[in-house]
Amino acid sequence: MSKTFILIDLNNLIHRAKHATQHGDVSIKIGMSMHILFNSISKMWKKFKGTHVVFCLDGKSWRREVYESYKLSRRLQQATKSIKEREEDELFYEAYNDLIAFLTEKTNCSVLKSPGLEADDLIACWVKKHPDDMNIIISTDSDFCQLLADNVEIYNGVTNMRITVSGVYDDKDKLFEFTLKNDGKIKVGKANPNFVPAADWIEWAKFSKIIRGDAGDGIFTAYPKVRQTLLRNAFEDRKNKGYIWNNLMLQTWKDHEGNIHRVLDDYNRNMMLIDLVELPDEIVELAAAVIDTEITAKNIPNIGIWFMKFCGKHDLTRLAQYPDQFVQFLAARYE
Repeated sequence: MSKTFILIDLNNLIHRAKHATQHGDVSIKIGMSMHILFNSISKMWKKFKGTHVVFCLDGKSWRREVYESYKLSRRLQQATKSIKEREEDELFYEAYNDLIAFLTEKTNCSVLKSPGLEADDLIACWVKKHPDDMNIIISTDSDFCQLLADNVEIYNGVTNMRITVSGVYDDKDKLFEFTLKNDGKIKVGKANPNFVPAADWIEWAKFSKIIRGDAGDGIFTAYPKVRQTLLRNAFEDRKNKGYIWNNLMLQTWKDHEGNIHRVLDDYNRNMMLIDLVELPDEIVELAAAVIDTEITAKNIPNIGIWFMKFCGKHDLTRLAQYPDQFVQFLAARYE
């Protein structure tokens, strides 16, 4: 019998929970974000009839070693924060480190982490190792669209939309139209029960993102201001690698410092950084080792008691009133 894994992009979920709570002192914000996090997971557990929860964490990414600008803007933004903001961040990190320790040591959930890997890498490799099971990815990160398959779906807890190979659905399973922006991201339109996406939309979205780059992650475009029609024609020729493909890939352009770039070189760089289906062999091996170590049978006793202690430590009184709905997924073992 196939299983249903709820794959949590934990840093993404924590970030969304943190920024959803803007009022009150830091202790109130931490408590509210914890409530949002646990209730969100409980909702997903019930909605998708989960059998096991997998928390995936970001480590210091290997991508920074091969591309210096990777997520550089986020690091620079962190450096410009005020003393008060840094102190608040530190208290948040302490609370969430405590959460991670609780999940790792006092529950039967799988917690995947490695100093060199991001949650994206771990989720991609988990999906690859579980082709006969259902995998539900909980994240707002559009990068995961490239992993979509008959056994892989994404749930965006902010928009309450479920993204599948066949389309985008709301919580009532109503089908919506969508288009792809130039950077490969989804733009959801109106409800349409007859909407059928293009058969190649997932590959086209990934190809577009590799060419256009990802400003949020500091990944520069492989070909600035390239026309969409030229890009689409090259995509259609990607398997044959004929004239149209090579005409795009062998183009050169000059950056603001006068450096000459060949599109193919920057395309290959971006593909290494963005493509989760074809990760470098050494990254796949590292992620597989992390997964194999973590899924050795955990059988933690008294999870309900440990959960109540965690709630008491962080003043999570509302969660403590209904522990059974959370212990359900905290106690579910990897079988």
